[in-house]
Amino acid sequence: SLGLVGFVLLLTLHPIVAPDFWWQLARGRAVWEGHIAPSQTLLAFEPNADADWLGGLPWYLLYVTVGPSILSCGVAIIAVVVANAIAKPIRKRGGFNPMWIVLICLGFAASRAAWSPTPALIDVCGVVAVWNLAGSVRGNLRPGNVAGLLLCQLLWANLASLSILGLVVTFARLNLGHDYRQPKLSFQSQCWLFALLMLIGSATPRGVYTLWDSLRILVPWISADMGTLAAAGIVPTFRHLPSAEFTAFLILCACQLGLMLRRWPNPGSGWRDVAMFITATVIAASATANLAPAAMLLMFSTIELCRREPGPETAVEPCHETPGSVWGAILASTVLTVFALIIAWGIWPGSQTRLGWGLAPQLEP
Repeated sequence: SLGLVGFVLLLTLHPIVAPDFWWQLARGRAVWEGHIAPSQTLLAFEPNADADWLGGLPWYLLYVTVGPSILSCGVAIIAVVVANAIAKPIRKRGGFNPMWIVLICLGFAASRAAWSPTPALIDVCGVVAVWNLAGSVRGNLRPGNVAGLLLCQLLWANLASLSILGLVVTFARLNLGHDYRQPKLSFQSQCWLFALLMLIGSATPRGVYTLWDSLRILVPWISADMGTLAAAGIVPTFRHLPSAEFTAFLILCACQLGLMLRRWPNPGSGWRDVAMFITATVIAASATANLAPAAMLLMFSTIELCRREPGPETAVEPCHETPGSVWGAILASTVLTVFALIIAWGIWPGSQTRLGWGLAPQLEP
């Protein structure tokens, strides 16, 4: 809808502010010059090859071709395309509920920091692409559907660092659909699919260590103490409580918890929903950079929970559109619009950028 497009543009059309932007361009230039281990080329004491060795290449090529202004506008266009890719399958599968648009808007608000031309954007797009592709596999285990999912995982592993999320998203999509009580894939088929995903996800210069490196980035405290991480600038997300992104994520968490409590008498609303909620919140809390993909995962989980049809053993009603829900969605949309305008004008506490394009002043060479 036009409202969704306008909201997404307000949040994602902003100057490039990512602190690692120039570093990613340098990595992309090194790859363009023929190096397959850009970090080893640029850093004197880097012993390991890059799994995400291609992460800077597309942004470097776009930067030297069209410049920073068009590049930042292009990211906003990508965001609109991604929003449509999220909303369109939902409408096809189950009609329309205005609250789903509210949840999508919250997902984009919580992931706003990732909408810059860096590999973080690839991580967010990877969550969306794998969710949709895994849905196709769940509905029809055809070779073409499986090949599409595997290709997406291969590209993700070579373009960004959080490719292990592809396994998490695939598991969630195969087992958390609104009709999950009639699973499309057997346990054996899922095991084969995950084995293939792990194999194809290791087809990088880093090889079999790709998934382990991705896990360490996703949950950094499993391999380093908090003091070392703080010295490296990696801090838990709750240290940024005033940020607009974290506020939107907390609202998403409240929506998910509210739906789970509303459906708690339903035996189907059990360990799957709780496990996915815990997984998303732990990922988001582990590091600030994880907030965007975790928010997208939580958004999908909340939408599926809202869409879920009740079982014969419960009287809980599904989230169909009612006059009350419509008025609630209108109120929520109004609040979100004000929220987006505050963020877009850069007056939210701690905001680093505002509506615009090009390079942010702090990144000007």
